[in-house]
Amino acid sequence: IYTLSLHDALPISQDIPLVKKIIFDLYGEDVAQAFDLILERNWNYLLNMFISRKALFDDYCAWLFPILECLEKNVVLDELVGQEKRIFGLWGEYLLSVFIYVKNLKVFECKVVQIEKKQSAFSVLKNRVKTVMRKITKV
Repeated sequence: IYTLSLHDALPISQDIPLVKKIIFDLYGEDVAQAFDLILERNWNYLLNMFISRKALFDDYCAWLFPILECLEKNVVLDELVGQEKRIFGLWGEYLLSVFIYVKNLKVFECKVVQIEKKQSAFSVLKNRVKTVMRKITKV
């Protein structure tokens, strides 16, 4: 869980009204209200890290990608600079929390610990995900 304010912290905050309209047009008032609720809180699940059954992952992709495709049609990518160029990844991260809320999913939170000074937290997380994925694919 990350504590943040989307309005202050992310380079995608200028797209909030557009994304909300896209969500409303695609999924209706209930999901648009869930989007608002997620915007109002000061924490979020980021990094697109989740492990699930294939059916749930497919459901998430089927829900997320139409939003991102509509967003892509309304954004001039050549005008984006720095972190703004990650617009689709950043929105994918942020919208994961909306999906979790809308689907009323249970979340298991685990801490990521940096075990070596030279190894970044991202490397540790990446290695742990690889280990878990190997175990899942063996089942």
